[in-house]
Amino acid sequence: MKHATLLLAAALAAGLVLAGCTQQHPAATSTPTPSPSTQQASPAPSSTAPIPATTSHAAPDGTAIPGGKATWLPSLPDPRTVDRTEAGQVLRASVITTLTWDTTVDKTSAYADQRAAIYATQAQRSAQDRYDPDTAKGQGTFIEAAGHRAYTTVTVTGITTEGEDPDQGGNIRRIVAYQVTTQPRDGTRASTTSGHAWVTLTHESGRLAVDTALYRSDQ
Repeated sequence: MKHATLLLAAALAAGLVLAGCTQQHPAATSTPTPSPSTQQASPAPSSTAPIPATTSHAAPDGTAIPGGKATWLPSLPDPRTVDRTEAGQVLRASVITTLTWDTTVDKTSAYADQRAAIYATQAQRSAQDRYDPDTAKGQGTFIEAAGHRAYTTVTVTGITTEGEDPDQGGNIRRIVAYQVTTQPRDGTRASTTSGHAWVTLTHESGRLAVDTALYRSDQ
C-alpha cells in the first residue's frame, strides 16, 4: 500500500496541525487509512531528575536543538529516559514534543518541530538546522493563543499499526492518536482537540529515528 510521506523540514515551511488548525506538511502521496489492529501506547517515561527551565539550545541529554533558537520546555518527556530502540517510546516522545509549544518562549509553532528533531534522522536534523523557525507560515492558531499567553499539553491516546505489513524494509509505520489541550494563562477556558500522526521510524546508528511524519487534526 501507499504510505503518507513527508519531511519534517518541509512540514515547517508549510505550517503544522496544532491545537485544531491544519498543519501543512509536504503533500502526501496518499491518505493513509488506519487499520483496526491497535497496540497500547508506551507509558510516559519517568525522569530521574527534574528538567529545569533553560536558555540553552540543547535538550537535557545534551543533543543540540537544530536552528539555534528553540529552548527545551520542562513539560516535555525527558529524552534521557526515552529508549531509542523501543518504537512506542520514540513515537510517543516525538509526537508530544512536536505538538507542545509555549507562546511565552516560542515565536512560532515551528520551535516545537525543531525540539522534536532530536528524535529524527540525521538528514532531518540537518534540514531543520538550515530552517529559520521565525519564518513559519500558517500561524493563526499560535497567534490567537499568544494573545492569552497560552501553552499546549499533549496526550498520546493510542498507537495503531498501519496496514497488513507495516514494517517493510526495516521501517516501522504507525498511526499515533493524540489530544492537544491549549491552556491560556489569563483565565480563559482551555480547549482540547484531537488528531492523528502517520509516522515512519527507521533504524539509524543503532536506534530508531523519525524519518517521515504527517499530522492531521480530526476537526
